[in-house]
Amino acid sequence: AFPETKASTESALQTALALQKQYERQVSLFLRDARVSALHIEKLYAAARDAGVAVVKYEGKPEIAETDEGLAIRCRDSILGAVISLTCDVAGISTQGLETGTDRDLLRITGVTADSLGQAQENNIHLLPVGTNLPGIAAVGACRGTHYLPQITDETAAAVLYLEGLLGGPVIRIESSQARVDPEKCVLCLTCVRSCPFRAMRVNREKGVAESLAHVCKRCGICAGECPAKAIELPVYPDKALLFQAV
Repeated sequence: AFPETKASTESALQTALALQKQYERQVSLFLRDARVSALHIEKLYAAARDAGVAVVKYEGKPEIAETDEGLAIRCRDSILGAVISLTCDVAGISTQGLETGTDRDLLRITGVTADSLGQAQENNIHLLPVGTNLPGIAAVGACRGTHYLPQITDETAAAVLYLEGLLGGPVIRIESSQARVDPEKCVLCLTCVRSCPFRAMRVNREKGVAESLAHVCKRCGICAGECPAKAIELPVYPDKALLFQAV
């Protein structure tokens, strides 16, 4: 039960529509999360429904078993809110939906973070559309879970503009106003390391305290807000200034 993509949805709809037109048999299409957010895919979906394709929106993982009457597919219909069972002669799966994720060794070497599916920054809303936690590294295409060619083309254009803006001038400037850790207060609880969405916090083993990476820190303030020891401040928003404004 993998997450559908635009490519897998388009492929499944095309196959279902072709089978429905060619054979005088009922074709059923099981989709958990149909991705039709493109005009031609939406038209393809409507054409398949008009041709008689039955679309089943399911929850969880469908069960497929071989019986004397054929293949039995059992799943929970999210629209009906009930478990349904359908017997068919042939069952197929769209291989374009199978996610491979990004090479984990490459992620480890570069330091780029990944989501639970192994995709580079696919779920990080702070870095959309193509950014990663490391300035100068953009994620495009399959490494971020995209298998739909028009979207990959748009992402490539966005990556080019991003890198052009980064390298366009004679000097690359890095903000020095990153989060600052007070070594006297830091108890090395690792809360900041776990909570930073950009992986900008790390452990300085020599000093025995946490520290931020200037070239990675986006100065969002999450680490400072989550630190139970109040050991982290942002130079642009020190605690005293915030307390003064609150008063």
